[in-house]
Amino acid sequence: MSDTGELGAWNYVPSQTTFRSSISQYHDFAPETFPLGEIEWTVKTKDQQGLESPYATYQRFNAGTPSNAPTILQPASGSQIPTSEVTVEWSSVDQDQYELEIWDSTFTERLFLEQGVGAIKASTPAYQLTNNTTYIVQVRILSRAVGLWSPWSSITFSTVFVPPAVPTLIAEPDNDNGNIVVTWTEGTGSTTPAVSTDVFRREYSSNGTNEWEMVATGQLPSDVYIDYTPASDLAYEYMVRTWGGNTTSADSEIVEVEVFFDNAYLHRALTPSDMLFINSTDDRSQELEVQGQVMSFANRRLPVYEFGINESNKVEITFTVYNPDDLRIVVKFLKLKETFLYRDNYGRRFYCVATQPKISDLPFKGFQVSATLLEVDYEG
Repeated sequence: MSDTGELGAWNYVPSQTTFRSSISQYHDFAPETFPLGEIEWTVKTKDQQGLESPYATYQRFNAGTPSNAPTILQPASGSQIPTSEVTVEWSSVDQDQYELEIWDSTFTERLFLEQGVGAIKASTPAYQLTNNTTYIVQVRILSRAVGLWSPWSSITFSTVFVPPAVPTLIAEPDNDNGNIVVTWTEGTGSTTPAVSTDVFRREYSSNGTNEWEMVATGQLPSDVYIDYTPASDLAYEYMVRTWGGNTTSADSEIVEVEVFFDNAYLHRALTPSDMLFINSTDDRSQELEVQGQVMSFANRRLPVYEFGINESNKVEITFTVYNPDDLRIVVKFLKLKETFLYRDNYGRRFYCVATQPKISDLPFKGFQVSATLLEVDYEG
């Protein structure tokens, strides 16, 4: 097929009227069989009874000479790197795409794959290397003019680095305020100083398979983090990861903690420390709905019900405010056009929006405030 889209003449293998006697589902062509460019091909078969199939759907491929393999400039083959990250640099010609892989030392398991578009010739893969380990990194490129991948270029390197010291972690419940206080201090005994710390949390499970959620990042090597978002009467596990100046890290021991509180809180999801306190003596009710459809059929006395995937969860809250200044604060909070996090002493915890706020004047003093909290999908 030419560059202008003009189709050439068909070439038949072995000929237009004969078939090759074989049960193979492929055919190998000798090198330099095809001219450079786009090749269209198809195939048909013949069975033992002499019946011929129609030709298969036409397919196309590019025949050409691939670009030369790139030259990896960094890291040098056989070198040792002192960090848990590696930056790979290479040189190439006519590069439009690239693929970068990291393998174990025996080429048994591919640990990382990165695919990129354009003339990018350096990358720091998002893969944390293990200390005292040998790896293989390989790169190949593709030129759109040819449409073929180059051969792989590969090198071997190993890691030798000193991570920061393991931090010390303490997590304690603050039942009066409904939060958990996480405190950590920088460890000692390492030549690599700590520069920052990330805080992780997950719900406790007996087999420890729940995924970690990062609740704070870029904290100081020794610091305090107040978690305003845990559910009441639910066990959590906390862990901190300290990062060193050489991009290595050390994880603390896992600490289990549980908080119990007596009231309810409505937090701004983006800034959980900004919250509305709701006394436990006030009224609350919950309404759950699993949506579906009732269907009736002929010759069937009773209907059937088909459940859908949609659900709704609403909590009606009613509480008392005793002076106008507090009422103005509450009304301003409920009118925020954003997502909230609701937690209460019965273990409820969900992201929501506040709808239909209502205010009723009490006979002697104060105001009765009510609102509907509708659970919504939210990713912070």
